Amino acid sequence: MNISDANLRGMKEDWNARARQNARWFINTVHDRQAEHEFDQTGRTEVQNLVCADLLLLTHGRDPHNLRLLEIGCGVGRMTRPLAEIFGEVYATDVSGEMIVRGQRRLRDCKNVIFSETNGIDFHLFADRFFDIIFCAYVYQHVPTADVIRANLTDAYRVLKPGGVFKFQTNGVTNEIFRGLPKDTWMGEAFDEHAIRSLARELDAQMISISGAGSQYCWTVWRRRMMDADQADVPLSSPVPIIDFTARRRQSLVMAGLDPNSADINNVIVQLGETSSIEPCYVGPIIDREAPISYLRVDFTIPATEPTGLRTISIRLKNGSKSPSILLEVTQPMAVVPSIVFITNGKDGGLDIESTGPKSRVRLFVEGITAWPNWEQLEVLLGQMHIHPDKIDFVPGNGLYMVEFTMPEISPETIPVALVLGDRRSASTNLLVRRETFGARLRRLATGSSMLRVIKRVKMWSRTRMLEIK
Repeated sequence: MNISDANLRGMKEDWNARARQNARWFINTVHDRQAEHEFDQTGRTEVQNLVCADLLLLTHGRDPHNLRLLEIGCGVGRMTRPLAEIFGEVYATDVSGEMIVRGQRRLRDCKNVIFSETNGIDFHLFADRFFDIIFCAYVYQHVPTADVIRANLTDAYRVLKPGGVFKFQTNGVTNEIFRGLPKDTWMGEAFDEHAIRSLARELDAQMISISGAGSQYCWTVWRRRMMDADQADVPLSSPVPIIDFTARRRQSLVMAGLDPNSADINNVIVQLGETSSIEPCYVGPIIDREAPISYLRVDFTIPATEPTGLRTISIRLKNGSKSPSILLEVTQPMAVVPSIVFITNGKDGGLDIESTGPKSRVRLFVEGITAWPNWEQLEVLLGQMHIHPDKIDFVPGNGLYMVEFTMPEISPETIPVALVLGDRRSASTNLLVRRETFGARLRRLATGSSMLRVIKRVKMWSRTRMLEIK
C-alpha cells in the first residue's frame, strides 16, 4: 500500500488549522457560535444514540467500567467525557495535535482519559489486542483516500482484543458523480459496503452488522473472534420470522445452530426461493427481546424486485450447511415516499435557521424524492404555507437531493415542514426557527453603508470609556 507523506501531512495541517480557527464548528456543524455547554450536550446525545443504545452488543454483557475503549478522532473531546463516564479507561486519539491540546485542557478533570496524537494511518502507540472496544464517528468521511481509511481500519483491528467490538462510520455513497469529484480533508473518499465486507474477510473480522449502506452515514460493527472458542456442532434449526417491516421488506429471523463466534453477515446467506441469495445486514445476539442464548438473529431486506406471495426461505452457510425451509409471505412493498433526512441553513451549512438574514435560506436534504412522478414540481409545506423551492439539486457527497427555499419572515417558533405534490405528502419534520440576532441584523443592514463606520466608532468609544472608568 502506497500512502504518500503529503496526504498524511495535509490531514494534520488542515485539522490543526481548523482547530485554531473554530474547533467546535468543524467538529459539530450545528452553528458557528456554540456555547461550551451546548457543544458538550450534542456529544452526550451522540453517545446516548450511538453507544448506549448498542451497549449490550458492544460489551457482550460485561461491565463497561472494567473495559478499555479507544476513541478514534476525538477532536476536543465532545464525546470523550460521556464515554469516560461509561467506560473504565478511554484512550482519545486524533490526527490533530491542536485538537489534542484543547481536549486535554477541556477534560483535565477526567482522570481516566488519556489523549494521544496519531499519525492518521495507524495506532503504533498501542500494543496488539489492547482494547476491548473501539469507536469512531464522523472521522473517515473526511479522509481523502480509501488507502488511508483501509490502513486505519486494519491497524485498529490489530489493537482489538479477542471478543472486542469495533463500531465505526464511513461514507458509503456509491454514485458515480461523487466518485469523480476531487477529495480533500473535508469531503473525503467513500468506503462503501463492498469495501468494508472485503476488508473484513481479509482480516477475518467477524462482521456483525452494517446499516445505512449506500448513504453518507454507513455504520459497521466488527468483532474479533475468540480464537480458542469451540464451535458447537449443532444442526441449523428452522428460522422463525419475528419482525416484518413491510415498507422496506425488512425481515428478522431467529434460529439455533449458528455459531456465535463465527457466524456473520459475510458467511450467512438467506436463501429466498430457489434462486435468490440475500446477504444479511445483521447476524448477532438477540438483544431486544427474551430468547434462548443459543439463538441468534438474522436481519435482511427483501429486494423490491422479488415477486410477492408465499416463498420458501432458509439459511445457508458458506460451508454448505443449510437450515430447513419455511414458508414466508412476501408482501407488496409500500410506495416510497420522499423523506426529509436533515435540514441546514444556506449560509454556513449549520443547523440553525433564522427568520431573516442569510440563515433564512433553508436547505432540505431529501431521500426518495424521485419516487414521485413529476417530482420537480413539488412544493414545501411550511405550517399551512405552500412555498415554491428556489431550486432542487442532487448533492453527490451524501447521495441526497437538496430542496432550497427562503424562509418567510415569521415569528420565532417550531413549525412543521413537509414536501407536497398535489395530494401526495411526505412526513413532517419540526423546524425550529429563531430570530436573527440583533448584532447580525445590524451588521447585515449596515454593510456597505456609512452606518458600519458609525458602529465601529461607537464600539471604540465604548471600549475607551470602560478603560477610563477602570
